[in-house]
Amino acid sequence: MAHTNHATGTAATDPHFARYARILGAPLVLGAALAYTSPAHAAPQAREEYSAAHEEDRDDVRLRGGFSFNGGALFLPQSDNAYGGVIGLGLRLGVQFTDLFSLYYQNTPFVTLVLDPSKSFTAGAMDYNTLLVGFTMWNWLDLGVGGGADIIGTYVCKAGTPTTLADGTASPVVIPDCSRQARVAPGAHLRLAVDIGSDPTPYQSRRSAFTVGIDLHPSFVIDSGATPVLVTLTAGIGGEWY
Repeated sequence: MAHTNHATGTAATDPHFARYARILGAPLVLGAALAYTSPAHAAPQAREEYSAAHEEDRDDVRLRGGFSFNGGALFLPQSDNAYGGVIGLGLRLGVQFTDLFSLYYQNTPFVTLVLDPSKSFTAGAMDYNTLLVGFTMWNWLDLGVGGGADIIGTYVCKAGTPTTLADGTASPVVIPDCSRQARVAPGAHLRLAVDIGSDPTPYQSRRSAFTVGIDLHPSFVIDSGATPVLVTLTAGIGGEWY
């Protein structure tokens, strides 16, 4: 027993032992202090205050914007099921109020070429001006619903009536019957998009992503008492900052 006490006392009073203990113990003490003071290991109340503060920062009001290159189909269900292709651009600008809710304007210019069974063709240019209420769920699923005013310009050509020559025979040349029209029509809009790479950080509320979207847009063309519906369905790729 005396030998054990002597060895213990020697180790405790040895200056080399004390120095080594300080050198080896300092990193452990520092690591424990940092772990204790970090938000992940803080007291429950401190963790809640930290999370609430940064959640408030992440929900700040900010600008929202985006663009997409779109292509798809145009349908005229009340015009002998005429159909055609469209290609255009989508531009979005608005306000992101929270991580979930936004309000933005989308401008969508298109060019189109439509064929129908009546042997006519329609070349046109359209400009959709839409105000959308947006909902972003799980940081990656975007849903936009709204309406606005559409500018629709068309150049329509139909098969003309054969003319009669001076000798009474039908002319082999048939001049098509073409006309131009421009009008403003009310429209509705539905947008569904998947945003890839959109996870925010605890310190940064703004999200940015590569986006893949689908847009459905009916236009209600009021013409001579009738209201034919012009429907475009497009898919697009682009970028989003929200």
